[in-house]
Amino acid sequence: MTKPVAFVVPVLPGKTIALRALVTSLAGPKAKDFDEMEKRLATDREVWFLQSSPMGDLAIAYFECKDPVKTMRDFAASKHPFDLWFKAQMKEISGSDFNEESEGSPEQIFQYHS
Repeated sequence: MTKPVAFVVPVLPGKTIALRALVTSLAGPKAKDFDEMEKRLATDREVWFLQSSPMGDLAIAYFECKDPVKTMRDFAASKHPFDLWFKAQMKEISGSDFNEESEGSPEQIFQYHS
């Protein structure tokens, strides 16, 4: 059974265009590399959102996988060339260093199903 995970990272001032260019490349010329990364990390589904806020733009990522802690740990530790490129892009856009293991997954506090 897969588990849902969502997290938010800031989009640094002036980097929204770079974020849009990144996702365009992930759906275009880098799609195969991104797909291979998702398979290596055992990610079943991933969706991104862009949210404007009084604090600036925010990138919201939602993904599903069997073991979110392992997926995030493996991503942080990965030295695969594409993964390193992707993490560098995200650091430039958000200031967040995905080479470092996070303190843990966000806490899910609510869920609705019809």
